[in-house]
Amino acid sequence: MQRFCPGVVVCLGFCLGLLLASMPSIAGELTTIVEAVDKGKSFTAAKPKTTKDRTALSAAAQHRKPRSADILDSGQARDAVESALENYRTMLAVTGNNIANAETPGYKRSQVIVEDLGYQQKSPAGVQDSSGQYSPNGFSIGSGSQIVGTEIDFRQGSLMPTGRGLDVAIKGAGFFQVRDPSGNIYYSRAGHFSQNANGQLVVASAKSGRLLEPAITIPNDATCISIGPQGVVAYLAPSSTKLTQAGTIQLANFTNVQGLTKIGENLYQESDGSGACQTASPGSNGCGTLQQGWIEKSNVDLPEEIATWKRIRRTCRELRSLLECP
Repeated sequence: MQRFCPGVVVCLGFCLGLLLASMPSIAGELTTIVEAVDKGKSFTAAKPKTTKDRTALSAAAQHRKPRSADILDSGQARDAVESALENYRTMLAVTGNNIANAETPGYKRSQVIVEDLGYQQKSPAGVQDSSGQYSPNGFSIGSGSQIVGTEIDFRQGSLMPTGRGLDVAIKGAGFFQVRDPSGNIYYSRAGHFSQNANGQLVVASAKSGRLLEPAITIPNDATCISIGPQGVVAYLAPSSTKLTQAGTIQLANFTNVQGLTKIGENLYQESDGSGACQTASPGSNGCGTLQQGWIEKSNVDLPEEIATWKRIRRTCRELRSLLECP
């Protein structure tokens, strides 16, 4: 067992007594500082008298609990990241739908539009300092982002030949008009027509057949059907050598096509945002022309959408990992 010199023991006892004697004053000073900081008040701290006082004061300040403002700022940052994650999840759903409809005739891809949220203004730009100079920059903290809506990309899809007489593509602006059994009018870019039992032209879907509007009827025994660029529909009867006109396909257009509502089955619905439809013959009043025997393909660029899907998924994983950090 190691023995200590009596003189050393006496010296250590003296030093320890001095430290214990000074602790109440140090503790009182630290309490005053912490309370003043937490309440946002100014304070004048007494200058530490000894090196030991200064060391104890520094250690206590380092272990002070964070102010409520610090905690609030941390929560604000987390809310901003969470808003980004929610937006990316929506982008992923929209991109997935684009991928799913890459082979849907007449489909128009959608994209998400995002805007930033409000800002906490810490200091405005242009504040004049004591020397008369104006600060060039302000100091503001954003609170995240939010989705404004989805935008439909109405760019023309490529045309694909089918050789089928009742397939019709629109080259340019405009929509086919169709009427459902309830009398509602909808709009479509998919010109894959058929004839029903009465010889009327319909746009078939998985759920029901919708009549072309205005209605056009072609006898079921017609041997030839012609659909011209300006929408004139004619047919050749079995006992005739001359085409008989059955009607004219009318196209619809809108002041704001972004205001149309996608409802599925290749259909759009008019809304107050789109304005009322304006009908015209193909090739007039800004409407495109028709091409028989062709179909308009989806305007989805599949490789680009797949790359976008992968990028968004990677970003979602990174944001989730960031939020899981302590």
